[in-house]
Amino acid sequence: MLGFSTYAALLPELRDAWGLSNSQAGIIGGMFFAGYVATVSLATALTDRIDARRVYLAGGAAAAVAAAGFGLAADGFWSAVAFQLLLGTGIAATYMPGLRLLSDRISGPYQSRYIAFYTSFFGIGTALSFAIAGLIAPLYGWRSAFLASALGPLAAGLAVFAFIEPRRPAAAKAFSLGVLFPLAAWRKVLADRAAAGFTFGYAAHCLELFGSRAWMVAFLGYSASLQPEPGFPWHAAAIAAVINLIAVPASIVGNELALRVGRRRWIVAVMAASAIPCGRKHRTRVSARFGGMTSSISSVSG
Repeated sequence: MLGFSTYAALLPELRDAWGLSNSQAGIIGGMFFAGYVATVSLATALTDRIDARRVYLAGGAAAAVAAAGFGLAADGFWSAVAFQLLLGTGIAATYMPGLRLLSDRISGPYQSRYIAFYTSFFGIGTALSFAIAGLIAPLYGWRSAFLASALGPLAAGLAVFAFIEPRRPAAAKAFSLGVLFPLAAWRKVLADRAAAGFTFGYAAHCLELFGSRAWMVAFLGYSASLQPEPGFPWHAAAIAAVINLIAVPASIVGNELALRVGRRRWIVAVMAASAIPCGRKHRTRVSARFGGMTSSISSVSG
């Protein structure tokens, strides 16, 4: 995950260096998710046919190449779009296949808990991505920050391939066009009312979650510029890292509470609470008082 938020952490600097409009800066960030969405179904379907460790290793290699390529060769809008697209592809081939590696090896009542730990550590990776970029870029330049981030997915892929035992799918399926375009699988999932509800609910949640992460550093910088006096003494990327770390215990505790009160009831309550800080009057008051810390409120809720 080390390359996940490198661009977001350096967005204000790269926008100014390349003379990007805000729309172009946002499109570059969004290309990561375009690559992810285009690849995640294929990468996950491949784990039904081959050892998921191979898929994970390929994803780690792709993400490493994307991060290193951004650091070495990106020089403007189109090159940044290409490398962010490849980075999203690589992360897609690690995250869900990694979850498959876990779920195939753990069953019973503890599976939900272990999966909650796995998914919550997404926040640790995101926080480290912000922190490392914020630490390296001021000292050695933004290109060095991207190069450093390339080490993470490469090390992860090698570690999974080397230290997790091989396991072929129990009933390996033949390769077909459905692997590339799993439309039948999507229809089956969306035909299930509960599955469709959780899927669309999660999609709506991600609009908040990843929107806040993508623009967090830029927003904090903008908010700080509105203050008559110096704001919070930390670098904006360091603040973003701490905000994302808070999400880790929140995710784990949230899963434990969901097991007790019911997952549907808990999700409805949390998402309703998450919408509260988005009110305009509330957001303006908090920004004026805390010098741009509004992002922390919405992100903790996310």
